[in-house]
Amino acid sequence: MLNNFPIICRIIGSGSEYRINGEVVSHTDYNKKLESIGIYVKAKNFLVFQGAIEAIAMKTPKERTQLFEEISRSGELAHDYEEKRLSMLKTQEETTSTYHKKKAILTEKKDAKAEKDEAEKYQKLNNELVKIQTQEKLFLLYHAETSIDNSINQLSIKRTELNELAFQRGNTEQSLKDRKQKGARLAREMATIDKIIKDKETEVTRSQPNYIKAREKTVHVQKKVEQTKKQYEKALLVHNRRQSEIESLEKELEEVRLMMSDYEIEATQETQEYSLQLQQEQVIINSIIICRT
Repeated sequence: MLNNFPIICRIIGSGSEYRINGEVVSHTDYNKKLESIGIYVKAKNFLVFQGAIEAIAMKTPKERTQLFEEISRSGELAHDYEEKRLSMLKTQEETTSTYHKKKAILTEKKDAKAEKDEAEKYQKLNNELVKIQTQEKLFLLYHAETSIDNSINQLSIKRTELNELAFQRGNTEQSLKDRKQKGARLAREMATIDKIIKDKETEVTRSQPNYIKAREKTVHVQKKVEQTKKQYEKALLVHNRRQSEIESLEKELEEVRLMMSDYEIEATQETQEYSLQLQQEQVIINSIIICRT
């Protein structure tokens, strides 16, 4: 081994023999040893043949890329690269899908949390509503029971008052019946008294013309006496001639005076009797009025 480099050789005879540091090895081990020091037999990267440079210059970019891949042996890795690339794409797709799924899951989780919070908020508000409704119903029930108790008490009071009114009504009806009977009796008595008064008024009416007539006659006579006196004064000079007339008039005057005196006495008696009777009737009427009140 020179400068730590192995001695690699190929002996061509009836066949090919491969040696490394004088030791015969297989073709595979021989190629592996060459590859370990950067010599790739298939790529021919250690020999430059005639016209190779011109051929390389005339290649297209794609062909030159294939040549470089062959020299660098990266072409041998194309299959693995393609598998890895497809695997990477698949992994990227799976990662993207997983990301989107995770994002969707996070969104769903967020939405679920929001829905849960909303549900908890709704449940809390619903519980508060139920509590308030329960308190309201209890409040209404309490006032309803209070109102019922008050109504029962008022009904009991009204029944008591109704019984009292019924009792008073019975007494009032009996009193009214008694008063009606008493009123009927008083009405009959009043009718009798009215008849008596009318009879007395008729009697007074009948006797009044005579009294008026006598009074008128008295007034007339008095006027006539006055006139006669005046005439007497005027007739003093003719006394003898009118003496008989004067005596006659004086006699007539005396008769009238006697008649008037008798009538006044009679009228006074009748007036006193009538006044006494009216007083008695007034006492009866006052008694009836007092009984009515």
